[in-house]
Amino acid sequence: MGSFRRPSVLIVDSDTESLFELAQMVNALRMGDLRYQLLTAVSAQRAMNLANHVTIDLVISDIQLLDMQGEDLIDSVRSLTGCLQLPAMVLNRNQHVDVIRRVNGRGSAFHLRKPIDRKAFGELTRISLLTTKFGKDLDHSESVAVSPSGHNHFPVLEPQREGLFNRNQSSVFG
Repeated sequence: MGSFRRPSVLIVDSDTESLFELAQMVNALRMGDLRYQLLTAVSAQRAMNLANHVTIDLVISDIQLLDMQGEDLIDSVRSLTGCLQLPAMVLNRNQHVDVIRRVNGRGSAFHLRKPIDRKAFGELTRISLLTTKFGKDLDHSESVAVSPSGHNHFPVLEPQREGLFNRNQSSVFG
């Protein structure tokens, strides 16, 4: 009999209050009948140590970590796991256009403004994981669209929900 593994979400944030809040949000989510395996780290170094020992299905990172930029951490985790298409979400308190472009150019599917909207966060987490092995194995009837870049896959949302945009539309949460 094969071993069972839940989809894993790595959350990295140097702000422990924010990390705790994000962890609570992920703990409340499900993918099909599965709950996520939650991994948390307060530093990039701890996150990379986890990535060396645990399979990661989604990385959620604050942009401003104490020991590294969030997008550099995501690149490192992708390299450590050997999965260059690993879904990633970046969190930031400030919404500077140059930061958003820089992060999106490095392959992050979504950029979210803090404080995080719980409903939007749950939807984006689910969307991000649809392209993983677990998302593909689920028997779901959602339509999935390929972005113009071909790098990310997004469900077709009908009607489009306010505040929910993919990176190819160069929009952020308001």
